[in-house]
Amino acid sequence: MKVKAFGTELTSNFTATDGLNVVVVVPTTKVRVRAVDGFGLPRSWPVELIGVAKGNGTIGPVEVLGNGTYTARVLAFGRWFNSTFFAVPGKVQNVSVVVPTALLTVRAVDGFGRQRDWPVEVVGVSRGSGVVGPVEVLAGTYTARVSALGAVFNKTVEVRPGENATAAVQVPTDLLSAAVVDGFGSRRDWPLEIRGVAGGRGSVGPVEVLGGRRYVVAAAAFGKNFTEVVDLAPGANATVVVRVPTAKVAAKVVDSFGRQRDWPVEIVGVASGRGGVEPVEVLAGRYVARASAFGREFAVELAAEPGKVAEAVVQVPTAVLNIVVLDDDKKPLDRYVEYVAVGGNSSSKPPRELELLAGRYTIRARALGKETSSEVELGPGEVKTVELIIPGTAGFDVGGTRVTYSTAAALVAVALAAVAGVVALALRRRRRQAK
Repeated sequence: MKVKAFGTELTSNFTATDGLNVVVVVPTTKVRVRAVDGFGLPRSWPVELIGVAKGNGTIGPVEVLGNGTYTARVLAFGRWFNSTFFAVPGKVQNVSVVVPTALLTVRAVDGFGRQRDWPVEVVGVSRGSGVVGPVEVLAGTYTARVSALGAVFNKTVEVRPGENATAAVQVPTDLLSAAVVDGFGSRRDWPLEIRGVAGGRGSVGPVEVLGGRRYVVAAAAFGKNFTEVVDLAPGANATVVVRVPTAKVAAKVVDSFGRQRDWPVEIVGVASGRGGVEPVEVLAGRYVARASAFGREFAVELAAEPGKVAEAVVQVPTAVLNIVVLDDDKKPLDRYVEYVAVGGNSSSKPPRELELLAGRYTIRARALGKETSSEVELGPGEVKTVELIIPGTAGFDVGGTRVTYSTAAALVAVALAAVAGVVALALRRRRRQAK
């Protein structure tokens, strides 16, 4: 005897007798199929008991022929997941097709562990800002990616079925500040930049930068650039100070007696004045201070060190000359002096406290129509008095007029000659009368 069921013919052999009832037993079983995720939770994915039935999430229970092997499958994430089982007759079988899922969350954090609102993604799965997830994924290996500060940072994440995983992609950031100071340590309002990052005046930052890199901080002052280089480790909070090596220079001009004088003075290329130049800020280095006096220039060098005030003292090598004009008796002839000349100076009376450059000079003087000269050597800081004796000027004063001895002698000679003439004339007259 044959019976056809579930697409299969079942045969049973028997011997016919009167009143015989023939029963053909079909070995069936009932099967229930469901789709579950990696956490064991039922899901509504498409499910199929191949060759028997289809559904969403679950199938059955459906009756199938026992003593056979069946395959149930679930379609999820674009893939089929199978479960093969043996149907035992007379039983109700529950078959679960497990899709090995997990939950994955990805966060973008900075070098200090703070979550940031940078673009983040689980590559090929999902994107977000600052955080993605939790998103359901198949167990396996994924790439978590964050884009920040012009760079891309990847992290490989492996998740297992039923795992609720969180991955942090750390962008190795630092905080970087910069300031510019002068040689005295005072902050200045000079242009400043963290190259390729930010700029300002006096100070910049703190700005966020990528760690593990080298940065150049540059300041501009006095027409030059000054730089500092810094290598940053992730998570650093660094301040870079660019020190411009400035100093202050001043100058004054003095004579050989240490007295400051009102002569023109300058720090070449920096500043000028009369008598002195007040402290001026400059870059450290060597400078020349120069002064002008008596038609000549005098200069000294000065070294300006960072953070210090350097003063140049330009000393003009002067001396002081006093001139006394005397007659042969070494008596002053001041009231009768016509001129006294020394160097390029000339006066109508003998000079006192005459300041000159140290050196050799010829002194000339004239009085009462007579002249004389003398040589004098003056050293720096020397005060010297020179007496000039004009020969032939000794005599006596009559009513504010100098009568020299030679003049008086001549007058006496003339007077004596006149008297002798008168006497001779009288004697001749007497002789005539006696005849």
